[in-house]
Amino acid sequence: MSFHYDFIVDSTENTDGILDLRKKLCSHAFGFVLETGVGSSRNLAFYPPGIKLLGVDWSIHCLNIAEEKYASHINYEYKTEDVEKMTFKDNVFDTVVDTFALPYYVYPERALKEIKRVCK
Repeated sequence: MSFHYDFIVDSTENTDGILDLRKKLCSHAFGFVLETGVGSSRNLAFYPPGIKLLGVDWSIHCLNIAEEKYASHINYEYKTEDVEKMTFKDNVFDTVVDTFALPYYVYPERALKEIKRVCK
């Protein structure tokens, strides 16, 4: 299922240059990484080797699609989480990545405050 979704989106993102931007953004991630609004985990292949990734999303369906993917170069897992009120302690993550999820939060300003709170 994720292959079909990603294939359709990849064609558009490749034409628009978004895939290159994803690669560039994720290449800067280090340490313990939180990806908020991970969706189908479209960024998974772009993270540098050695990071530990926790991808969170409110949609179990999206996380099921994400779990179909495989990356051997990083340690990663997924968790259902509300980004506007995350259950993590303060200053837990070295890097937080959010690509294109911000418009989908009911209160994006709350999500940004939470992202700031959990990032070292």
